[in-house]
Formats: sequence, structure tokens, C-alpha cells
Amino acid sequence: MTRACTHIALALHDHKGTYWPYVVTTLTSVFLHSSTALHVHLLHDDTLSPEACAAVSQLCRKYQHRLTLHRIELSPAFAAIDPRQFSVASLYRLMLPQLLRHLDLVIYLDADLIFNLVDIAELVRAIDSDPHQHPVSAVVDDLFSGSASSRRELQMLGIPASQYFNSGLLGLRPQRIDLDLMESLQHFIERHPEAEHIDQDLLNQTFAQKVHWLPAKFNHQVNLTRGRYFDAIDSFDQKILHYTGKAKPLSGTFAPPDIHFWRYTHEVPHIHRYIQAPMRYLQQMHERPGSAYLIPTRERKP
Repeated sequence: MTRACTHIALALHDHKGTYWPYVVTTLTSVFLHSSTALHVHLLHDDTLSPEACAAVSQLCRKYQHRLTLHRIELSPAFAAIDPRQFSVASLYRLMLPQLLRHLDLVIYLDADLIFNLVDIAELVRAIDSDPHQHPVSAVVDDLFSGSASSRRELQMLGIPASQYFNSGLLGLRPQRIDLDLMESLQHFIERHPEAEHIDQDLLNQTFAQKVHWLPAKFNHQVNLTRGRYFDAIDSFDQKILHYTGKAKPLSGTFAPPDIHFWRYTHEVPHIHRYIQAPMRYLQQMHERPGSAYLIPTRERKP
């Protein structure tokens, strides 16, 4: 199937005004390697600053891709939903099937993804290879079962770890999704008040047995779980890197795979303003591969 344009969607809630550089960096990594025309859909609320709006708009113009801004306004009932440790923007992706009903495919991207030497056209081909055109294409979350709480969550959902996907990258077919996912979320929370990953859990339960599984390279999580942060540098090449966990590149920590994030930050003006200081290096604990020491950097004396 040949597409004249690929539609991608990201979501942003930025009450501190410090998260939009991730959006720009993600888009930069996509644009630099893309061999296809793109139409970017940015779902945002009233926290989108003029600076952030200008940066995203200028980036799309520079690389000659279309941009549509979608202002999201939640009803009081939905605004009261607690997204747990995640941003409320994680809920906005649930609106995509209704918001972009006219599209046959939209690719949702978290704003902490890096297309590291990956052409998005390759991802589109992998999605379109599905002969059944499942409503969702995704990658198995190979790190989710790493904690006891997540294993309990899987048991609660009745989903084996091998069938649970990470929702940070999704190929969605809006015309094959009839449900109002935001309404479904309210019912899900009533049934499972203990759920921690409410939107991701909802998607997994809703689309169980209706998923087209993508190769792991299209959502390669980078975090401390199982020592993934300290894998060989070249093991991150030609993959879509997903910086899950608390140790994100602008959080004030630095580890080897963060190099791949920083190579795409050049479109963020004065990005040093958004680095949480002081910067500290992550050094793996050999006795506990999934943990790390925080080693502060020293300021150079004038």
C-alpha cells in the first residue's frame, strides 16, 4: 500500500513549560530520517506556551511537513481522573480514534521517543504488512513484568506478559475502533481502581487478541530495568528508543544511551535551560544490574 502522507500524533501537557523540548527532539529524530511526507497532529491543552508552539511550527516548516494543533478540553469528570504517576497527556491519545476518524491510520508517539537511524516509512510498512488490518499495532512490553506490582497488574487484567503491549508507540486504525475510549476509561477505573497504568491497561484489555505485533526494534525501552541502560552503545542503533522510567535525558542524569537523545536536540533553542541541575552520571551497580549510583559532575573552576 502506497501512502501519499503518513499521519503521526503526539500529546503534550506542560504545566511547568519544560517538557516541550522532548516533543521537538522526538520530531527532529523522525524528520531527519523520514523518506515520506508527514502530517503531525499535536494534541495539547492550555499549557502549550507560545515558545513551544513557535518551536514546533518552525520545525515542521523547516522540514516541510504539515502540522495541525488540536486543542483538548476535558470535561470536569475527565479532568478529575488521576493519571497516577503519568502526565494527563497520556489520556489524550485515547481521543485519537474519534478525533481523526477520517484517517485509515495514525501513528501515535510518546514524546520520549527517538528514531535512532530509523525511517518512519519502515515502521509504516511493518504496520501495513498486517493482512487483517487489526485496530492496533504495537510492540510487546518486554520490561513490564520486571516488578512485582506490574506482575500483579497483569494478573488483575488476565493478560500474560507476552501479550501485553507498551502504548508509547501505537499504529491506530480509527475506522476500525468503534468505542469511545475515554468513556471506556471511566468504566475501567471503576472496575480496577488499583490499576497504575490506567490508559495502557485499558488499551491492552480492550484490544486483547486484536493486536498486530511489531518487531521489538520499533519500541526499544531504555531504562534501568534489567540493566538495559548499560547495554553496549551499538545495541541502540537502528531502533526507536523509548526513554521510559524516571531517568530521562533532561532529568539531570546521564548514561550511555542518552548520547542518542542529545544528537537530535539541536532544534531546541538554548536547550541547556531545560536540564535539571546538577547533572549526574549513572554508574551501574555490578551487584545489582538494575540499579545505579548517581555520581555528581564537578564544575570546572574558572
